[in-house]
Amino acid sequence: MNKFLIFLGIAVLIMAGTKLEAQIALENGIVRIDYVDNNNIKGNGTGIVIFRDNNDKLYILTALHVVADSLFSYQDIQVKFLYDAKIFAASIFAKYKNYDLAILELSTYPKNVPLLYLGTSSDKNLGDQISMYGYPQKEFEYKGGNIRKFSGDKIILDHLIPQTGNSGGPIIYNETDEVIGIVLQKAENSDADQFAFNIDILKNLLTHTDNLKNAILKNENNLAKGGSNYSQIFPLNLQSEQ
Repeated sequence: MNKFLIFLGIAVLIMAGTKLEAQIALENGIVRIDYVDNNNIKGNGTGIVIFRDNNDKLYILTALHVVADSLFSYQDIQVKFLYDAKIFAASIFAKYKNYDLAILELSTYPKNVPLLYLGTSSDKNLGDQISMYGYPQKEFEYKGGNIRKFSGDKIILDHLIPQTGNSGGPIIYNETDEVIGIVLQKAENSDADQFAFNIDILKNLLTHTDNLKNAILKNENNLAKGGSNYSQIFPLNLQSEQ
């Protein structure tokens, strides 16, 4: 009996350590983005790491309005990783005004940055547990909620209200740590439906619309599903909207 309890205790510790490692990896793939004008931070949002290319460039998906003002005048962009004290400069690699999306490019970044797994919402059910990650008010946090319903290109959220700074951040499916939505804006008031952009529609846009026809969906370096399961969009020769 004692041997069994010792074995069980070791197994629990291993499982807890694996879960913690996966959670840390997930969190470090979710970044804070600040846009800066004359050395003053004018606004902030969130982004997710989606790809690292053969030239060691790192690519981050976010909401376009996070890195541009209403006239799409682009500012200096700074990226902060949760577990690194440094601030990294980023530039806009591709922009899609029609969808309020942008992809940023970084030449320098921390070692071993994870890539978030862009999953699917097609096999998810109403009431399933999800979490919203981001940097509201410039501070990292995540909150739990549920899927209320699916509506066109939107996932309607239950018990989750995006705040300033959540834009560009992910909706994570709790069971698998996969991204199933991207927060692009908050509703005007708390009584309105709060929603995220459906990841299936986003991936379809990246691979099939005319303006994004050169985007290629890849699964290179994809880890096995479960735990820290990450995939990526491969933005080779992406054509921006003009």
